[in-house]
Amino acid sequence: MNVTALYFSPTGGSKRSALSLAAALAPEGFAELDITCGAVAGDFGPGDVVVFSVPCYNGRVPEVAAGRLEQVHGHRTPCIISITYGNRDYDDSLLELQDIVQRQGFIVQGAAALVGQHTFGEIQVGRPDAGDAAENRRFVQQLLAARQGDLASPVALAIKGQRPYRGEGRGVGFVPLTSEACTDCGLCASLCPVQAIAADHRSIDGTRCLSCFRCIRSCPAGAAHGCGKLPRFRAGFQPAPEGPAGERIHLLEEARKRADAERGGRPPLFFYRGQPPTFLQGGRDSSGRGQ
Repeated sequence: MNVTALYFSPTGGSKRSALSLAAALAPEGFAELDITCGAVAGDFGPGDVVVFSVPCYNGRVPEVAAGRLEQVHGHRTPCIISITYGNRDYDDSLLELQDIVQRQGFIVQGAAALVGQHTFGEIQVGRPDAGDAAENRRFVQQLLAARQGDLASPVALAIKGQRPYRGEGRGVGFVPLTSEACTDCGLCASLCPVQAIAADHRSIDGTRCLSCFRCIRSCPAGAAHGCGKLPRFRAGFQPAPEGPAGERIHLLEEARKRADAERGGRPPLFFYRGQPPTFLQGGRDSSGRGQ
């Protein structure tokens, strides 16, 4: 079968997830389609298999990724979908991704919510890692064994979430700043998924910025850094204590109150230590490795 890994991945986590899933499907080799920096047209038939992977932004598929997926068309093409998330939950994002690709003519054979390093702070550092890739391989092997070679028939997947979807798949208002260390290499502007960085390599259009922090992760001079809001955001988290996978890490009470006020009364943020991935195939789900 012809396998393609298709991903929107500003900081690389969703790309790594897509590549490990595709490699399990086609160890001999597969194609890649990267829609991170712009829409790329794709047309796939029933003999192809596509692995879709995007990050979760505020519980949703990023709006820009959803728009670019409209340029990708399937014709009863089997696929696997995956969402990468690093904070509290993936909410409606996996369900939304399923709806998007089905509208584009794809048949979802399996779905996975996979852990990746969070954009902000030191949360799930290094994920997805080699252990996650091994879990992805096992998931694909189990899926293929369950299908017995039949990837054309629709299957029922118990993907959690609700319609209408909650929230918005946009940035969270953390627009990076640029220090005097900037060398004007222009790498940040060339890599920005939404072309939000001006020609001076310092001015950023906050209405377009995704808060993906790709510029921060890729700047060779370390000139791009978080905005003034970020320290207050980080202050809301407690260090992760030792404990079983899935243990909830709550905000400090005072930090929670401040965060509530800053976010207009919305629920406080929290995250999980060692949150295991969720794999879905034919309506069954299984938990993978904890950290």
